[in-house]
Amino acid sequence: MPQPAVTLHPVPEAMNMLGRIGRTTLYEMIRNGQIGTVHIGNRVFIPSDEIAAFIDRNRHFGPSDNDAA
Repeated sequence: MPQPAVTLHPVPEAMNMLGRIGRTTLYEMIRNGQIGTVHIGNRVFIPSDEIAAFIDRNRHFGPSDNDAA
């Protein structure tokens, strides 16, 4: 079965895809192992499957911990 195509996103594009987070926040997420990267030369890319996996891991349903009971 063929693998789905993975798109590589440059850092500014990935920042926007993750809710317009800042560059420092994204690099902290990379450093902490929350999001994987691909390096080509001196450029850093975030694979689309890494973005999707991060979103899936951090998706919450139902009341949040901050909601009053």
